[in-house]
Amino acid sequence: MNTTNTPELLTVRTTYETWNEEAREFGDTNDKGWEDEQGTTFDPADQYEDEDETPERLAVLEAVRYISDKGGNSPSSSPVSLDDRTWWSTADPVIDYRTGEDTYYSFHVSGPVDMVAALQAELAKVKGIRTA
Repeated sequence: MNTTNTPELLTVRTTYETWNEEAREFGDTNDKGWEDEQGTTFDPADQYEDEDETPERLAVLEAVRYISDKGGNSPSSSPVSLDDRTWWSTADPVIDYRTGEDTYYSFHVSGPVDMVAALQAELAKVKGIRTA
């Protein structure tokens, strides 16, 4: 995993939305944008040899762990599309108890079509959500 964006690599970019009391009352927030626009990449060449899995599969599994570990549990669509149209968001916010603000994160996947499809299918399987 690294933070250099290379288009031919599986990449996860992160956005955020922060909600305060006023935004919750209004039903919209202006405090949103990129948390990590460059993204984190998952390079098959960085994977260890494994007689049971290909390097591409290991990179996909590493990206699935990355999204899951950061709380990406809620897909943007159901059934889950096996392409870059589905992103994964945190269901529970990170709460700043000092300010009362809630921040949600979303994880956007791009890269080789076959690796994106495999990642979406694996995340859906792990989360128990059907695919399109």
